Amino acid sequence: MPSSVLVIPEERCWTVITARQLFNPSVPTPRPQARAIALRACREVRPGMCLRLLLSYYRDPLAWYGALVSLLVLAYAGGAVMFVLHAEILGELGPAIDPVEHWALDSTLGFVGLAPVVAVIVPLAAWAVRHPEDASVATLPCAIVGGTAFGLALAPAPIAHDLLVGRGTWLANHVTELFGGTAAPHEHGTGDTVPQSLSIAMQVLVGIPAYTLLLWVALYLVQASLRHRTALQHAGAVLSEVDS
Repeated sequence: MPSSVLVIPEERCWTVITARQLFNPSVPTPRPQARAIALRACREVRPGMCLRLLLSYYRDPLAWYGALVSLLVLAYAGGAVMFVLHAEILGELGPAIDPVEHWALDSTLGFVGLAPVVAVIVPLAAWAVRHPEDASVATLPCAIVGGTAFGLALAPAPIAHDLLVGRGTWLANHVTELFGGTAAPHEHGTGDTVPQSLSIAMQVLVGIPAYTLLLWVALYLVQASLRHRTALQHAGAVLSEVDS
């Protein structure tokens, strides 16, 4: 009898993405055209479809591993980029603590706040650039789409930062006192005198290329770790055969 083969209908291929297609690609795939991505998104993106796609995607433990690595890279490396931009270049105020401690605080808050954003954007970006006939997802286009989405989604981040840990806010003062500093009065609604419009504009302009690069790094790290694990498993199997 011929072996049974699971065939996914062509119309359903658009609504399927797996973590292994993204993090463990077996063959290179062509880069999709930007116009095709935009048309597909307008035609296919619906709340019900997105929910089904995400539920299916996160059934694989590899998806959670990839999300954790992506979250760590985007929160802490991305946090470093944004700390230099906002605190050092623009001179925005935060807790009166050591710069490394300030970066660690902001990045940890970003780690928590970014978790649902990463959980949604990474698989949707992979879905957006994958063609149904391809067995894997092209990393660079996925990073470009995902990084752009991150840059736009995090445009309000300076407002959230100022409200949470701007100079003189409740949390900023408690953190400052915890590290031996002196609490400051909260004189401004945003915690400093830098215009929010400028802060948000720079957040987007710097964020899109930064998050694109960092998402590519995160995807590369996951893929490299899987290749390394596969090589170790293969070496272990060979050694066991030699010993036997």
